[in-house]
Amino acid sequence: MKKESRLKKILDNLDNVKTAKKIDPDTSNFMLLTDDEIALVLSQRVKRLRIENGKRQSDIADKAGMPVSSYAVFEREGKVSLPSFIAITRALGRAGELEDLLTHTIPERIKEIEQQKKDKKIERVRIKKGK
Repeated sequence: MKKESRLKKILDNLDNVKTAKKIDPDTSNFMLLTDDEIALVLSQRVKRLRIENGKRQSDIADKAGMPVSSYAVFEREGKVSLPSFIAITRALGRAGELEDLLTHTIPERIKEIEQQKKDKKIERVRIKKGK
């Protein structure tokens, strides 16, 4: 019980991250945020995952192959290189989620398939009847 209340307190404190405007890491619309705010939202999500899994910063940093100080800066400020971010997601067991980034949307994929059908020439085939 004591551990649960401590975890709840830590998760509640995530909401108190100091930013220019209130950013909810779960419902933020990236289209309305600056690049720095998006980075901060991602870092808050990573921190929440780490805490929910009962891991320390050093656990994730070691598994990601980076210094704990660099990982701490990422959680606090959202600043990290792309390869380090990938290593962090891998350390959290969530690298598979990166596959959905920047892929075709469903409407784009449908349009592509329809275009391929149009481009495909239909060939006539004659069947010869007995000789």
